[in-house]
Amino acid sequence: MKWTDEGILLSSKPHGENSAIIEVFTSCHGRHIGLVKGGFSPKKISILQPGSQLDLVWSARLQEHMGIFVVEVVKSRTASLISNKIALSGFNSIASLLVMFLPEREPLKDFYAKTIFLIESMQKGKEWLFLYIYWELFLLKEMGIGLDLSRCAVTGKTDFLKYVSPRSGRAVSEKSGELFKDKLLALPSFLISDQNIKVEDFKSLRDGFKLTEYFFDKWVSSAFKNGSLPEARSRFVSNIFG
Repeated sequence: MKWTDEGILLSSKPHGENSAIIEVFTSCHGRHIGLVKGGFSPKKISILQPGSQLDLVWSARLQEHMGIFVVEVVKSRTASLISNKIALSGFNSIASLLVMFLPEREPLKDFYAKTIFLIESMQKGKEWLFLYIYWELFLLKEMGIGLDLSRCAVTGKTDFLKYVSPRSGRAVSEKSGELFKDKLLALPSFLISDQNIKVEDFKSLRDGFKLTEYFFDKWVSSAFKNGSLPEARSRFVSNIFG
């Protein structure tokens, strides 16, 4: 068995004397694990850094085997991530969520493109923090938990949306949710319209993190062994808001 693909390196760990086991998120083969011979040798260790964009050739005798990767770096992001504390913690959060939630070897080409777009946006100002929330919503959707934030769950109308039902994941208008607002989640204004993205609007951004975290915890994390989101995600939020 053999295939070629592109992917982003999520993690690497030593194996044996100087080889490495790497985990990548690829365009056409999803999340995949494989062995890189000599990956932790002095010659190659510098290229196997999380965040690197790789050309990959995978081969194995049988499809179900872990297999061996031959890798070539297309783009290293090590320097740009290390120089930006929030970007580095953001990438670590992305990687940890992908490792935790994505099924192994399932193609997710559109979601891969969205992930690369987010990572590429990390050096272009603070707008990417809002894009990160969109990314988590896309991840929830890939897990089968799609939130409907386009219209009110009660009236069906699209204006004056202000809340999200924690039960259904649907938007609720200000008037319809007034009596139950203490039991509803806040709907961040930037999720209603891209034109509402303002880098200084930390309240809206915080509401975005609370929204996605709620549905991760309620509908997804309980299905996994540790029952909670990765610590890398919590550290990312702490680095943003202090």
